[in-house]
Order: sequence, then structure tokens, then C-alpha cells
Amino acid sequence: MNQTATLIKKTQSLNHRIEEIEQMEETMWFQRSRQNWLTDEDRNSVFFHEKASQRSRANRLQQIQNSLGQWIEDD
Repeated sequence: MNQTATLIKKTQSLNHRIEEIEQMEETMWFQRSRQNWLTDEDRNSVFFHEKASQRSRANRLQQIQNSLGQWIEDD
């Protein structure tokens, strides 16, 4: 194998390892957030209220399109 092919193979191997580590980190943060949620969800805590407010904001419709294609923004 020539030097270029060796470098390409090493680069691919390192990129694959980086993806594995990023996936592990993502899993770790998900598990940590899930642990926090399970620990604090039933308590009347700042964490609970923040999550409820965040969910409310995420689920709120800002606008909707009617059958004529017009965007409606008011109630």
C-alpha cells in the first residue's frame, strides 16, 4: 500500500472512531437528561416548571395556513 492509501485508511478509521465517540456522548447526555427527568419530574421544582414551560412553548402554534393559502397568526 502506498502512503496516500495508508493515510486515507487511517483517516477513515479515525472518522469512524470520532462518530462512535460522538454517539456515545449523545447517549450519555440523553441518559443523564432522562435520569434528571425521572428524579425531578414529580417534584414541584424549578426543573419541572422549566420543562413544562419549554414543552408549552414548543407545542404552541404561531400561525396556521387556511384553505385559501393565507397564514393566520391571531387567535
